[in-house]
Amino acid sequence: MKFNIQKAMAEGSKSCSDDPSPKPRGGWRAVKYILANETFEKLASMSVVANMTVYLKTKYNMDGLLLVNDVSIWSGSNSFTSIGGAVVSDTWLGRYLTLLFASSSSLMGMVIFTLTAAVPKLRPPTCIDQISCVDPKLWQLSIVYAGFAFMAIGAGGIRPCNIAFGAVRHHNEERKSTTRELLQLVVLLVYIFARDSANWGCLRSDQHQLAHRFSHPDRLPFGIGCFMTMDQQNTIGILQAIQTNNTMGSSFKVPPGWLGLSSMIGLAIWIFIYEMIWVLQTKRITGKAKRLSMVQRINIGLVCAMACSIVAAVIEKQRRKAALQYGSFQSPMSIVMLLPQFSLSGLVEAFVAVAVMEYLTTQLPESVRTVAGAIFFISLSVASFLNSILVNIVHQVTKRTAKTTWLGGHDLNRDKLENFYYLVAAIEALNFIYFNVFARRFIINDSIVKTESSEGLHKNQDQTSEVA
Repeated sequence: MKFNIQKAMAEGSKSCSDDPSPKPRGGWRAVKYILANETFEKLASMSVVANMTVYLKTKYNMDGLLLVNDVSIWSGSNSFTSIGGAVVSDTWLGRYLTLLFASSSSLMGMVIFTLTAAVPKLRPPTCIDQISCVDPKLWQLSIVYAGFAFMAIGAGGIRPCNIAFGAVRHHNEERKSTTRELLQLVVLLVYIFARDSANWGCLRSDQHQLAHRFSHPDRLPFGIGCFMTMDQQNTIGILQAIQTNNTMGSSFKVPPGWLGLSSMIGLAIWIFIYEMIWVLQTKRITGKAKRLSMVQRINIGLVCAMACSIVAAVIEKQRRKAALQYGSFQSPMSIVMLLPQFSLSGLVEAFVAVAVMEYLTTQLPESVRTVAGAIFFISLSVASFLNSILVNIVHQVTKRTAKTTWLGGHDLNRDKLENFYYLVAAIEALNFIYFNVFARRFIINDSIVKTESSEGLHKNQDQTSEVA
């Protein structure tokens, strides 16, 4: 048999190119692209979220009830569509096409809202006295809702793809397994939400244990009431700011949407104090860095949520009292007085949201940690939807039974919003009791988690040595 050198070289080259273990893509080489895409998406979405309440109130003359419903449902949809985006990406389109279509959808939503701001006919007439306002027509609201829909679809595709781009590429079997887990999770959560919509839970690796854990609300590890507090400040809190004196100094006016920045500033200040002062000082004094446990952080966050609602109630009573005394739509009270409640809202995110994400990524079984981010986004989504439901129930009940409604209408001075805040504070108190009586038992001590992680790492290293 004649030996063909060229054929052998070609086959050798082919075998090398078909190496089943190619060098993984992504990692730090892709970080700059991921960060750029995420930065531009967040820059657009966060600026819209911060000003959406102001825009709908001042340009579309929406009453408080309709405005809170629209913004809450849109906010919840932004988080919930992440599940659909992950499924579409892993099952049909892939991350690149999903990200392309999602970015195009977000752009379309932004274009629609830009048109509503540029074309006066797409909006109702501007209010003259801020009270006798012409409500938007149905076709005008339809354009707004179309913009909301495009932006929600875009957020649902961008968020999961950006998260996944930083990781090592999985095999198709793993991606299909992850998609199945996501679909099973959605089915289970729809069932539980229909049965008991007041709390939230985590996953078990085995499907039967997963269904069993979600089907017992009294065993769920934490509530979602604190996330409702965060949502309320982005809507009701901004409505308070609109009817507060926003003049600083002689002529500078603080845009009401800027108050949303105080939540982020509060979050940033706490992170700096905790990481750069508390942790470093305890390590210098005791030789070992002392960090707050997960249970401690969740409890502090729940207390901050209660304090946020109570402070907001006290400030609102003073704001309305001053406005009624002066007989004006805008209270003479300074907008600075609203900073504490927004700062406390940021601390809720710093303590509870971070602790919840840590719980999902460190204390769930390894086989279901791929859907941890999805659980967190759904919890935010459910909180937004529950906030909308609560607002509607309170409005209908107080409209029938009380002399003055607690919220709703075009003028907060005619409502008793402080009573609604007190109600929310009571819900937060019940959530605090629930967590400490029932849920905290399912949170493993941080040191145990670290020990288990260390044992798992040593086990994997031993298996690798045996294979080698």
